[in-house]
Amino acid sequence: MGTVNFMTSEYLTLSLKPFDSDHYLEDGEVNYNLMQIDYDVIFEEVKAELEKYDFEFFDLSIEYGYYESFSIMIENLFPELFDDWTEKQDAIKEVNSSLKPFLTACAGLGLVNTFPGWCTGYEDKENTLKAIDAAASQMIREIATIPVYEAPEPEKTEKVA
Repeated sequence: MGTVNFMTSEYLTLSLKPFDSDHYLEDGEVNYNLMQIDYDVIFEEVKAELEKYDFEFFDLSIEYGYYESFSIMIENLFPELFDDWTEKQDAIKEVNSSLKPFLTACAGLGLVNTFPGWCTGYEDKENTLKAIDAAASQMIREIATIPVYEAPEPEKTEKVA
């Protein structure tokens, strides 16, 4: 298109690379209805995959591109301070056991790491999987920097005999 089609997500932008209209030529004309059906099928598969997960520390949404296709938007919902170490471990666990598997499944459905801009760039599946690993590592490093609330010990009172 020559212009921005996707918004940039917080850690990485996975999108379905717009289809090549040459693959939809029928009698010399592009069958846009068939192209839209193919977009919709993959969109529904990604949506069904997303519905398998219940994210607490991330907000994930599927956003349509300005012109065509769609992408996954990832926003963290990290607190400024974790309540305890268990909550911090739960956030790390969510990255490894939910978010990363979801993004990997999306790569299997055809979404790729995307660099939105005037001339949008798209990576292949292999590099997309590497980008997912790198993004997950970045998320875990970010979680590690968030402090944990530590309640002060109750004051000791002396017993009077």
